[in-house]
Amino acid sequence: LGGAGTGKTVVAMHRAKHLARTLCANQDDRILFTTYTANLAQNVDQNMTNLCGPEKEKIEVVHIHAWAARFMKKHGVEFKIATNEEIDGCWERAILEAEDLSFDLGFLKKEWEQVFQSNGLKGRADYLSVSRAGRGQTLNRLQRSQVWKIFANFMNEMKAIGKREWLNVIQDTRRFIEQKKPALPYRSVIVDEVQDFHTEEWKLINAIA
Repeated sequence: LGGAGTGKTVVAMHRAKHLARTLCANQDDRILFTTYTANLAQNVDQNMTNLCGPEKEKIEVVHIHAWAARFMKKHGVEFKIATNEEIDGCWERAILEAEDLSFDLGFLKKEWEQVFQSNGLKGRADYLSVSRAGRGQTLNRLQRSQVWKIFANFMNEMKAIGKREWLNVIQDTRRFIEQKKPALPYRSVIVDEVQDFHTEEWKLINAIA
């Protein structure tokens, strides 16, 4: 923990070098260094080349979304990610189809992410019973049913355009690992910029570890 510019990433890089040198005894052993943004991952990877000697080949530096995409494609799962504009369009059509203007787009998107997706919910019954602690605005059962109708419409709209959100891919990757238990080469996982990760991304990292 520390403020900006205090050297957290540098410490993490030295940690990766140390672990690669001390833990990776076998040829296929790796240390996974992941972070929230692709640009930071690229920067860390370049700096690791300067910092390390032969340990570098044992350290895999990758953006968490890129890791999930690569892993799922390796196991035969193809997908397309929707743009922000496409996602907003699906939301707008979902609201119109429900003929319910009680909830604005900002509220619905946060409810979707912070309640439905964060809790890994799968359907109407899950949403009607899940805790919404911390959301501020309370919803009675009828209001939850109205929100769920919009959620169901949104999922149908996303299915119609044949695209997915990143969190869906992250969830699927984590569930695949938990269910299939594939062999992974990592002896340790180092995570930078942890404050930016979504709950589902943390669940994936935990599954990898």
